[in-house]
Amino acid sequence: LNLYLTDEKETEYLYSLNARGTTYHTNINNLNEGTYQFKVVSKFKDKQTEQRGTFAVLASQIEQQKLNADWNTLKKISDNSQGLLIEKNNFDAYAEIISNKIESRSQVYFSKQLSDLIQQKSIFLLLLLSLILEWAIRKRLGTH
Repeated sequence: LNLYLTDEKETEYLYSLNARGTTYHTNINNLNEGTYQFKVVSKFKDKQTEQRGTFAVLASQIEQQKLNADWNTLKKISDNSQGLLIEKNNFDAYAEIISNKIESRSQVYFSKQLSDLIQQKSIFLLLLLSLILEWAIRKRLGTH
């Protein structure tokens, strides 16, 4: 199944629907606000079926709904990311906390690249020429 979305500017987006049991799913992220037309196209045994419709994406007002910070969520995020939540009453010690957390370590970077000798044409030709030359010398001297 394929899902075609067309926005108000006539830009078309194609999504593939994946089967999960008896239903089909796909992820559609970051659609801009506006009206969209959709078309679902199915093809089975050389028979094509399609379904059309429209839907609207409205502007998100999440930031306007919650105007206060959720300190518990911020604490969980800092714990999960090995960070540190500094509360307002500890903000005077911010500079000291940061300087104690920063560890100065020298970092070494290196780059390693491997390639086959057969890929190096000049080395390959030199090796091949050496083998041919050795074979010719041995053949001429009769020591082959």
